[in-house]
Amino acid sequence: MARPKILELDRREIEAIREFATATRSVREYKRAQAILYKARGMTSEQIAQLLGVNWSTVQRCLARYKKYGVAGFKDKARPGRKPKLTREGKEKLLKTVLKNPRLFGFLKNNWSLGMLRLYLKKETGIDISEVHIWRLLHKHGIVYKRPKLVALEKRGKGAEKVENYKRIARALQKKG
Repeated sequence: MARPKILELDRREIEAIREFATATRSVREYKRAQAILYKARGMTSEQIAQLLGVNWSTVQRCLARYKKYGVAGFKDKARPGRKPKLTREGKEKLLKTVLKNPRLFGFLKNNWSLGMLRLYLKKETGIDISEVHIWRLLHKHGIVYKRPKLVALEKRGKGAEKVENYKRIARALQKKG
């Protein structure tokens, strides 16, 4: 049986591959770097494939990409996908808006709800995105709101009446639009 070809790497190349492998967060990129390091130790493509849990042809492609592009060949190529509905400018507008009082924009509430933000974005940008997506964007930027509850300090009396009256009026005004 013929001995497998050893990939000749100098110390700088090995160090660069190891640095890449420790820095990357992608499992695919990590496996590509590991495949090259294993090949440099003299392992066959079949052995490497078994260790990494991939097909031997995947190992061959990794080797070819490394020989052609070097460490840059470990990186994933950009994958096609749907373009985002909300542009960077739209995201910035959302983040600036959410920090302001909704009353400034014609809403009757003191705090934003996801539904109100969705309506505002649709009106201003013409883009309709889901409330879940708005929540994700806000959460990603560290903006988390807990909706305050209107609670009467007094369980009976004028305070409770005022709260109930406010709730009734707010619902009626909200229905009018």
